[in-house]
Amino acid sequence: MLDSATSAFARLTKDIQNAFPDDESVSRRLEELDWSLAALWKDPPVGTSQDVGTLLQRFGLQAHVQPFLERL
Repeated sequence: MLDSATSAFARLTKDIQNAFPDDESVSRRLEELDWSLAALWKDPPVGTSQDVGTLLQRFGLQAHVQPFLERL
């Protein structure tokens, strides 16, 4: 279930970015989601950070979220 949610998130994020490339409010909301993923990666409520990192990598989000993780 988490796999499908993460995959849907990746698709949705790309679709939103393409639909609203210059909308700052959309950009801010997407950045909030990036921070949320980074926080979950750093301290997941279940599993390990490595599990979250692997999942993010699997869906092509790890490189995108990594800079946010490094700033936590």
